[in-house]
Amino acid sequence: MATGFFTSRRVARRAGKGRGAALYVGAALLGLFVGGAILAPLITWHDPLTTNSAILNATPSWSHPLGTDYLGRDMLSRVLYGGRTTLLAVGIGVVGSAAIGIPLGLVAGYFRGPVEIVVVAVCDALLAIPSLVLALAIAFVLGPSVATISLALVVVKIPYFARITRGETIALKKRPFTELSVVAGCSAPRLLFKHLLPNMRTVLLVQAAVVGSHGILVTASLSFLGLGIPPPHPSWGGMLKKAVPYLEIAPWQAFVPGVVIFLAVLSFNLLADAKRGES
Repeated sequence: MATGFFTSRRVARRAGKGRGAALYVGAALLGLFVGGAILAPLITWHDPLTTNSAILNATPSWSHPLGTDYLGRDMLSRVLYGGRTTLLAVGIGVVGSAAIGIPLGLVAGYFRGPVEIVVVAVCDALLAIPSLVLALAIAFVLGPSVATISLALVVVKIPYFARITRGETIALKKRPFTELSVVAGCSAPRLLFKHLLPNMRTVLLVQAAVVGSHGILVTASLSFLGLGIPPPHPSWGGMLKKAVPYLEIAPWQAFVPGVVIFLAVLSFNLLADAKRGES
């Protein structure tokens, strides 16, 4: 018994350290991307749109640490400035979908009845369409832009926040503190936003990190397919698309945006895993 107890404690300790490491690494990576996007003019002196025919497909060097692309544009500056648009679109997508989906889930889970039926039906209808296909349809109708990508992410991700909030609300509604609050005369809005919502904070933070991770992939996919950030403005997916014909002679053009997308997605996934372990 004692051996099993101490073994369980060691496992719990190691799991806690693993979650802590995931949180620090994920936060550091995300902070690196956000800081790089904000401080892009201070980090690189090259204009991401300026072409130079004298250094087409140049290998990495002191003047161009990540090399240049097929038009002689500096890869480092394009990655940094591309991060601005990508993270902006993803940030708006996460905040917008949470701002709409969470209240819908709270109302549906608390009041149930016809309200819940309508919310669940709308969410099921949106979830029946693959996320990327729905985002592509919105981008095709409205045209490529940062605003279009942001709107597409908001529409695509609303059901995820609404469904998880609804489930948590139904579970918390049965808890004694909820019943006592109702007996004490607490109004429905106050109960939902002051008592129930704070108790699902960790779950919603995990969902936000997961949505951010998927938002990076959707944004990159739209740009790769030509329905994201319009050229010549830099975007990670667009850089990856333009690098395909030059894989044999200048592989770094695909390697750089590919690694950046991978690390950005990884940062959100690490944050989600760390917060999930706390719940």
